[in-house]
Amino acid sequence: MSETFNYAAFVYNQRSVSTAPKFCVFHAKVSEILQWADIQRLSKDDPGAVQRDPKRTRILGIKRFFERESRNTIPTAVVLTLDNVVITAISPLGELDPDGIIANSGLMTLQIKLPEGASGIDKPGLVIDGQHRLKGIEAFDPQTYVNVVALLDADVDEKAFQFLVINNKVAKVSADHIRALNLNYTSALTDRLKDARLSLDDNVGSVAVMDNDMESPFKGLIKWPNNMIYEGEKAKNEGYIAPAAIEASIGYIKSLGIGDLDDNDSVDEFFITIWSKIYQEWKEIFNGNKGNKLLDKVGIVCLTEFIVRELRSVSINKITRFSMADPEKVASFTKDILDGLNKDFWISEWKSTSYDTRAGRDQIVSGLVSIYGNIADGKPWYENVDVIATAQLSPK
Repeated sequence: MSETFNYAAFVYNQRSVSTAPKFCVFHAKVSEILQWADIQRLSKDDPGAVQRDPKRTRILGIKRFFERESRNTIPTAVVLTLDNVVITAISPLGELDPDGIIANSGLMTLQIKLPEGASGIDKPGLVIDGQHRLKGIEAFDPQTYVNVVALLDADVDEKAFQFLVINNKVAKVSADHIRALNLNYTSALTDRLKDARLSLDDNVGSVAVMDNDMESPFKGLIKWPNNMIYEGEKAKNEGYIAPAAIEASIGYIKSLGIGDLDDNDSVDEFFITIWSKIYQEWKEIFNGNKGNKLLDKVGIVCLTEFIVRELRSVSINKITRFSMADPEKVASFTKDILDGLNKDFWISEWKSTSYDTRAGRDQIVSGLVSIYGNIADGKPWYENVDVIATAQLSPK
């Protein structure tokens, strides 16, 4: 038996030419949209599909956006196409609309029929833009309403064109615009913008995400004004993670141009996943104690670089290939990499007290490569690791 969905909608033509598509605007529950609209993804089996593979990092980011604050909403409409729907003018209007305002507004009833057993391309709807929003909100609460803009009875070329235009031409709000808005509103807006991962100034962005996100192992540990504790008039900074360590690490990840990590949210989630696993595996040295280099700037930057290089290598190997936007896979392979290192490296005495130069960081990364090889070969982990001050260490 087929299922029918009814909505009140505004139907209109944006352009007067007959070849331009007709638009329909309405709102619907995410659970309903996902019943009658398909998300076709480009594949060998369906080369004509428009959507890219979904990124779990973006889906989780949207879910957490809604969970963080009860006022958080996404007013941006999901864009899709609808074929073979029934549109009926709302009538009779009679005395309720003496000036013809409603009659001329385009207000209609929209009826979408979902054939019994319909799936994939058999569904009347096709998502053009908003698959991550739909999946993220579904994970939060599938009964949540979203705004919908639909193109009615568009041909396949029009559907592909709209996808390309929407995903390549729409500009993001500039950081300067966000800063300007922030200056004219209350501090409550600042907190919400941070939660939404929007940059407000040069120090806010990924650093703020790491300092505020509930899943970040660096939460509350950043050494910047946000973490100042006052005892009377005396200020004390409780953080010990240099903001520059986060910025440099995020910058390195972005510099690789990894296709799966092509937006800020995905990069942030990727970084959190790696370092959450490091925290789990090396919890006993995840601190700012004197002599511990793991959470120094050079430690964070170099370990990030080494792990990301290894993950990238594994992700493109034809046998172990995986998406760098898959948190479970990233966490699993990060653990494998950590199993091939030795945490004592970070609490051992080093030959120099400062390696925070390009040449110094290269030495640290080279040392990690040596440790990785030593352990794989069954040798003492510290063998030929030049940064170690002494070789009088017992293998572990």
